[in-house]
Formats: sequence, structure tokens, C-alpha cells
Amino acid sequence: MKRNPMVWMASLLIFVPLAWLLWSAPAEMAPSDIAMSGGALVTALALLSLLWRGQAQGRWLAHRCVTCGRAMRKILPGELRPPPGQNASEPPTWRCSHCGRLYG
Repeated sequence: MKRNPMVWMASLLIFVPLAWLLWSAPAEMAPSDIAMSGGALVTALALLSLLWRGQAQGRWLAHRCVTCGRAMRKILPGELRPPPGQNASEPPTWRCSHCGRLYG
């Protein structure tokens, strides 16, 4: 499964204020300007991390199930076990939150 195109667009839009701040800053930045740029970078990275983790868990802009069209969510390690006597080489990583369909 690939990321939703809206996640990529939102990821780019998160960095627009940071780019504007750096573009409009004077050539010789004061220590307060450097601190503001660092704070903007940390904020942008935190928002990006929240967006990507939330999308992977199916909270923001989730993948959609082919069967029912509902949101998919990432399967946590240890949540899904193979039946006894079978050895699953690569377990699925996504599950539909409504119908339970598994995707690898």
C-alpha cells in the first residue's frame, strides 16, 4: 500500500511556512531569528511525524478497502498470528477496520 496523495500534499504544505520564514529572513540572521527558524523546523517535523503515524494507523487520510471502501489500519506487531501448523513468511500489514480484509 502506498501513501495517500493527500498525505504527500499535506507534507509539502507543512513546510511552506518554514520556507517563507527562511526566504524572508535577512541575510545576517540575529540569534532570535535563528531560534525562530529552529522552532519552526522542529514544529514542522513534529507535525509531519504526527501526520505520517496517524495515516499509518488509519486515523488521518487512511487507505481505503477495496471491498467495502472503509478505512484501513496498520496491523500492530503480535496482533495477528498464523494458524497453528502454518509458518507465514510475510504477514499482512494492513487490515480493514470494518470487514477485516487483510492486505500485504
